[in-house]
Amino acid sequence: MLNRLHKPKHVQSNIPFGNNNTIKIIQISGKEILTIELWNNKLNKTWKIRNITIASFGYTWITQWILGNNYIITKFLDQNKRLIGYYWDITSLIRKNNNEFEGDDWYLDIWKAVNKEPILLDQKELTESLKKGYISYENGKLAVEEVQKADFDI
Repeated sequence: MLNRLHKPKHVQSNIPFGNNNTIKIIQISGKEILTIELWNNKLNKTWKIRNITIASFGYTWITQWILGNNYIITKFLDQNKRLIGYYWDITSLIRKNNNEFEGDDWYLDIWKAVNKEPILLDQKELTESLKKGYISYENGKLAVEEVQKADFDI
């Protein structure tokens, strides 16, 4: 059993993923925004995916939020603004709440480092969350279907 399993996290476009980071929101259209998050604080520990640093002082995350999608996509840039990779966070339908975009994390994630094949992450978390009833079977199935139709040609 996973000891770090949690109920689905609620994600919002106006709340940075990292503590005390600066965030800027750019309205692309009525149904799409970008959030630009600058990691402007020293971290006790860098954040990594498969030994690749994705968050450290001076890094930038650019996240695309589109209403009605079952995912958000984050583009990671290092302190020199070089592309590190992309991260698909599979979620409930992205919806608008007042002026903010939001959704609920459905565990499955896809990581695609520069010049590498995409990797599916957190399948065990999804399985355990279904057993615990954290998300419904229907939503779990939808999360898997979203991964299967994901377009990695960015």
